[in-house]
Amino acid sequence: LARGAWRVEAQVEVPAAYPHAAPVFSLSLLKEGLRKRTPGAGLMVGADPMALSAATVARQNGEATENGLRSMEEEVNWHARAEAAAAACPPAQLLAYQLWVALHCFSVFVDVEGGHQLNAPRDHRGRDRRLPFLYSPVSRTLQQRV
Repeated sequence: LARGAWRVEAQVEVPAAYPHAAPVFSLSLLKEGLRKRTPGAGLMVGADPMALSAATVARQNGEATENGLRSMEEEVNWHARAEAAAAACPPAQLLAYQLWVALHCFSVFVDVEGGHQLNAPRDHRGRDRRLPFLYSPVSRTLQQRV
């Protein structure tokens, strides 16, 4: 998947029993684009120095440290399957639906990381840690999964 400078690799495991068994996606960030910057970003005041160094080593070793990608995997691997089944999507079209969901989630991920304003209501105070992948056609807004 690519958008601007952002590049994400999607490895898809398609089981031999497909379409009776669902494909499984695994995502990895290949190249980052520009991230939003906030005052004091990068300083991590109060963060444990050992935890920061462990995260840096994990990134250098190619380990997954991007929570947004894990959220995208969850959306594609679990929620997309359930939504396709509930909508009576033919099993042979599940992979195509999962690809469409992956593209949608990647677009939301890049917009959020790039600092673009999304049409997403704020239902609570504090930082929103989950990405708003759900689209509500009634209110025409993106929403977080509950």
